[in-house]
Amino acid sequence: MRIEGVLYPQWAIGFAQPFVEKIEFVFKDKYVTSVKGDSRDAQTLREMCLGSRLIEGGGCGFNPKAPRYTVYPAGSNSPGALHFGVDLAKPSDYIRRVMPNWEEPPVHQDLIAFDMTVTAGGEKIIDEGFLVALRDPSVVEMAKRYGDPVELLEGGPA
Repeated sequence: MRIEGVLYPQWAIGFAQPFVEKIEFVFKDKYVTSVKGDSRDAQTLREMCLGSRLIEGGGCGFNPKAPRYTVYPAGSNSPGALHFGVDLAKPSDYIRRVMPNWEEPPVHQDLIAFDMTVTAGGEKIIDEGFLVALRDPSVVEMAKRYGDPVELLEGGPA
């Protein structure tokens, strides 16, 4: 499948905190052709990700109890957070250094976006980072069996 466009991830695995700078990733035919930004993080990502190939286009977190702005080695499980996995053109010394015990080889990076809006067929699936399905009446009704649905589905980490 051909994927082209621009992505502004807010965080990535192996980085201690979200990006301060807006870093632009340009995809052409599912390959990273450009990483724009002036920060040290942008420079590291450029060295790591240029020429990498998108293999996961928007894996969505789904756990209402996952912390909202947290990244673990595989993206984010926060409902509505998206991760975009790229296989690197060559192993990353940076990943090897900052995540020496990671179970995956240092040839993969997950770029995470927390606040995207996604529509499909005219319907919002994710609204500014919120997984809309959590407000579907059937989901809310099912959650009522286990307690307060707002607390369970939208109340954040337990």
